[in-house]
Amino acid sequence: MPKQKSITHIVSLIVESKKGFLLLRKPTRRGGRYSLVGGRVEKNEAVIGALVRETYEEAAIKVQAQDLRLVHVIHRRRERQDFFHFFFYTQQWTGSIRNREPMKCDALVWYKRDELPFDTMMPAIRCGIESYLAGEQYSELGWQLKKKPK
Repeated sequence: MPKQKSITHIVSLIVESKKGFLLLRKPTRRGGRYSLVGGRVEKNEAVIGALVRETYEEAAIKVQAQDLRLVHVIHRRRERQDFFHFFFYTQQWTGSIRNREPMKCDALVWYKRDELPFDTMMPAIRCGIESYLAGEQYSELGWQLKKKPK
């Protein structure tokens, strides 16, 4: 049995305002798909601490732990690699939103709920947002059993 790689923890933040939901558009060379503010939890870092750090690093806004609400978790599997992807929600932040990582993000864009570009979102992000909107707290991706060849 092949050895499983370590588990990776990922955090994403659904930021909502009167303008809609804040999405990041990845550069064309990285697929050009839409994502959310967030990233990987680093070694010796708590999930919320990672989200606070990533939010400031990417969008130049500060969020407080007490203003973050856990709304969805995805347990993902890709090529024997497991991921736990935590989605949080907020309507509270300080600072002006701006793109602090132009090499990783072409734009920060607002979309109304009924205009979200689901067809051009990264699959896990689409799953997380759709699940949040449906009130679902947990989902799984990539765990379909593959049939062994005969």
